[in-house]
Amino acid sequence: MEVLGLILMYGIVFPIIISVITYNKLVKGRNKVRSTFSSIDIYLKKRKNLIHNLVEVVKGYSQHEYQTLVNVIKQRGGNNSDAAINFKAVAEQYPNLKADAQYQQLMNELTDLEDEIADTRLACNKATRKYNDRVLSFPTNLIAKMFHFKEEIYYKADGENLDEITQVKF
Repeated sequence: MEVLGLILMYGIVFPIIISVITYNKLVKGRNKVRSTFSSIDIYLKKRKNLIHNLVEVVKGYSQHEYQTLVNVIKQRGGNNSDAAINFKAVAEQYPNLKADAQYQQLMNELTDLEDEIADTRLACNKATRKYNDRVLSFPTNLIAKMFHFKEEIYYKADGENLDEITQVKF
């Protein structure tokens, strides 16, 4: 009886337990790959919206500052020669303009977002490599074939319309 119990345990129960554990690891790996791919799509949409919104804010702020300077120059002298002569004397009295800070903020936010996208792409390809290693390695590949787990493709930036998304025009 003991021999029969050992045969059942090592011949049937143990392989079933290993198969269930392997199957669950494959499911988790596939889900992680799909999740990171989805995260990249979210970041790309965020990038497109962020660029558009920030550019519009900076344009508006720049236009406001331009109008402010034009109005100050008109009020101070009326013509360009008077404005040029008086420029040094009244430079301290000009309004504090901040468009350059807005441009810098735009660049910092774009840089941060691009770093996040690059990090997510790396995480995606790392998850894909780990999952593919499991799908292709023995003995996990036996369970993968049995349950139709397929090798996943690595993320490539080729699918993005990079010119449309990242080009910033003022």
